[in-house]
Amino acid sequence: MSRAAGHPKRSEVESEFTLIQNDAPLPLRSRDRPYGVTNVESTWTVPPPKRAICANIDLRAGMTPAVSTMPNETVEVLAVEQGISMIRLNRPSRLNAISFELVADLHTALDVVGNDASCKAVILTGAGRGFCSGMDLKYFGKYPRPGEHPHVRVGIDAQTFISNLTVHMRDTPQIVIAAVNGVAFGGGLAFACAADIRLASPEARFCSAFIRTGLSGTDIGITYLLPRLIGNARAFDLILTGREIDAAEAHAMGLVSRVSAVGELESLALDYARTLASYTSVGLRTTKEVLWRNTAMPTLEQSLALEIRNQNLLQHNAEVQEYMTNYRQRTTGIEQVEKEL
Repeated sequence: MSRAAGHPKRSEVESEFTLIQNDAPLPLRSRDRPYGVTNVESTWTVPPPKRAICANIDLRAGMTPAVSTMPNETVEVLAVEQGISMIRLNRPSRLNAISFELVADLHTALDVVGNDASCKAVILTGAGRGFCSGMDLKYFGKYPRPGEHPHVRVGIDAQTFISNLTVHMRDTPQIVIAAVNGVAFGGGLAFACAADIRLASPEARFCSAFIRTGLSGTDIGITYLLPRLIGNARAFDLILTGREIDAAEAHAMGLVSRVSAVGELESLALDYARTLASYTSVGLRTTKEVLWRNTAMPTLEQSLALEIRNQNLLQHNAEVQEYMTNYRQRTTGIEQVEKEL
């Protein structure tokens, strides 16, 4: 088979969490600055536009890209349009490999988006040719000590700090769409699995690479997330063998919902995000909460109890009432339904 355009060479992406063989020296930013920020709300600003967010995303007329002022270059937070943000991993020369700096910055980025009440959907993607190639075995960086980052407390070790990103993504109130634009190996696959929806470009490749290092294949929540997405048999196959699959096989397995046309991943992700942004914030938030909780619920009756709670509570929510009135009028021409006493 010929190598698809844009695929990194095997020498670039190899082994667990992927060893990226790039001799270019990396700036040791994590040694020079504090991790993250202490006041998340103060990080969201709208500076003058500097660049297009993504090549294929067409911003609404007059929209100014909002770039997080977090003091880092490993993760970007951008406002795409009303109700939609993007978190972009930004170590393209390393195929967005995971360092402790990137972990800290991604935690902070999720805090920024999670505190934005106007945001309903967030697209998680990678800069350049990769989504996330896993742990950077060439440059880990410096693990923050308790007090240096809001998500590092006493008793939180380095492994927990990284692994908690999957929980953080699940607990983020917005719907997270993983737009997998290249390799998603090791921790990168775990990040994609922790998203609520997964989309892929034709160049995407997936690998649960943890077993390749000689360690176990159990890391960053992959043994919880992957079997629930594609079933035990297929998950056991990928986790135990560490074999890689392309976008077509990932779609056939049910790991990703859609594979875009070449060069159209950002547009596909934006279409999904726009659909989500058309719904109520509280409806999306509570649906996400129940979906994740019910993946581990042992009985139908317990699952129904959460669903019934949602529907009964949301009937009295002002945002929902306004939305339902407009929806009813638009679809039936009736402004209000008379209730029986």
